[in-house]
Amino acid sequence: MSDPVSSASFPSAVPFADARSSAPAGADVRAEPQALLGTREEDARRLRAVIDAEHAFVWRSVRRLGVPMSDVDDATQKIFLVAARRLREVPVGRERAFLFATAVRIASNERRAERRKRSDGPEPLDALCSDARSPEEVAADRSLLDALLGTLPIDLRSIVVLYELEQMTVEEIGALLDVPPGTVASRLRRARELIEGALRRMRAQEGRHR
Repeated sequence: MSDPVSSASFPSAVPFADARSSAPAGADVRAEPQALLGTREEDARRLRAVIDAEHAFVWRSVRRLGVPMSDVDDATQKIFLVAARRLREVPVGRERAFLFATAVRIASNERRAERRKRSDGPEPLDALCSDARSPEEVAADRSLLDALLGTLPIDLRSIVVLYELEQMTVEEIGALLDVPPGTVASRLRRARELIEGALRRMRAQEGRHR
């Protein structure tokens, strides 16, 4: 079967590979499931299983959706607190979908708060091209990836995170987000176009700084 997004491959300059291999798992959720739920033992066991299975995925997703590193642990905690409160509403087998949808919402809130805090600072691409850019290659690559992902609206960024960094297929993403695979493929193509435009702007800015 042909790849529905083969025409949507991202520019080779986008450093996805390092982010795939080195994303940390984050810290443990601090409260015990029974305390989070305050209710039946079977619910606590289910929540513990969800935390064990999905914590690393949620932590990576929050970070890749644009939450500053200093706030990632707190945002992850918030997501599992929401899950604890609403666990009985989540069908068995749909826990990851619920957690990712909650992560998208919380990441959007965190990013808005961060933008307000630095509203007088430089735009991400300007900051990336400034003289203060880190000389370490890995740090530079991560800065580049964060800046490029930061140019995408949250619906496109979510799909890029799942496809390129979590290495999920179009069909898996469609099932997770409850959207048709064709919609996933079209969003990936649109994300590629936006990232290519951001790269062109970045390179033009770099040329002006030389």
